[in-house]
Amino acid sequence: LEISNMYIRHPLSADLAHSLCNSHSNALPPFPRLEVFGGAVRTLVGRAGGVNASLRVPELVLDDFFLSGPTARALTNSFTWGKITQSLVCLRAEMPVAFSPQDDSWLSAEDRLALFESFKEFNFPKLTELSFTLGPVHSRETNLIDLDVIALAGAFRKGTLAAVQTLELSGAFGRVGVEALMGEPGQTHLSGLVTLKFAQSYAGTGMGAISAALSDGRLSRLRDLNLGAGGVDDEGMIIFCEAVRSSDLESLQTLDLSGNFPITFRGLSALRDALVERPSSLTSLKLLKLSNCLWVEGHAGFVLFQILSTGTRLPSLQTLDLRIVGRQAWFAFIQNFTAQTAEARFQRVRTRLNLGLNVIG
Repeated sequence: LEISNMYIRHPLSADLAHSLCNSHSNALPPFPRLEVFGGAVRTLVGRAGGVNASLRVPELVLDDFFLSGPTARALTNSFTWGKITQSLVCLRAEMPVAFSPQDDSWLSAEDRLALFESFKEFNFPKLTELSFTLGPVHSRETNLIDLDVIALAGAFRKGTLAAVQTLELSGAFGRVGVEALMGEPGQTHLSGLVTLKFAQSYAGTGMGAISAALSDGRLSRLRDLNLGAGGVDDEGMIIFCEAVRSSDLESLQTLDLSGNFPITFRGLSALRDALVERPSSLTSLKLLKLSNCLWVEGHAGFVLFQILSTGTRLPSLQTLDLRIVGRQAWFAFIQNFTAQTAEARFQRVRTRLNLGLNVIG
């Protein structure tokens, strides 16, 4: 019998978990990849931490599970003793739906911090995707905070997470955590990142650190930057534009600023002015999301038109997402485009942009 991949969702029997974690077991044939979801994650990693041998599977995915206190402790134990670190390729967890320490799934600050500290113990040579996000219902008390991100930053600086290409963090962390993660000029611990997602956080308050890392090459491979609902305001946009002025940001292909209500005409004007000064910046950008930026209204539509109308700024842009922005801003963009652009050129640009017609306001 030859098995290419095994997928396991809750429940996972203790016997099967033992067979998966015991390199001397003949109950299962060898197979290259194991993907474990939901409640089965807790069973598997709990068993892996209690045996002498490391997990026998070459590639392990832990996905779509709530990071409850018991699960966090099991992961910490497995990481501390290196039981699954060599095979783990992807870890995607959501914060638990628990509102009281009496709940079985409660994740204490101590358990959460211990987990992030445990990433420093062993190398994760295959781990390319690391994600800790908020579930649809969550408690602020169980969210990631600056101390958690600082601990994770220590693992990146130590080099144990050098293989990570996609990092996704959501929660109550902000400037302090972001500054620790971005590090100092000349450091290369984030040079492998291709996708960085700080959605549903306060990471926008650390825009100075993000902008500096973009400017000086610490994020030289970054292709996707997601700061959706990330606490970005006009001041944050102005700081980001410093990176636009000082660097071509040639690797960046998607920029998600959706859900940042405080972005207004002033922040978009800063982007326009930066691109006027350095039209060679952001030439690879394909997606710009401003959906649900409810304060993008009025004259902001004309500013967006000025950014795009020449065709020399943001020449690779394929999608401009303006869904659910101020109605006047959206119509100002369209009216200026139709009034001031020759029909032949408008037809060409219209095929290039998806302007998002679902507008309220």
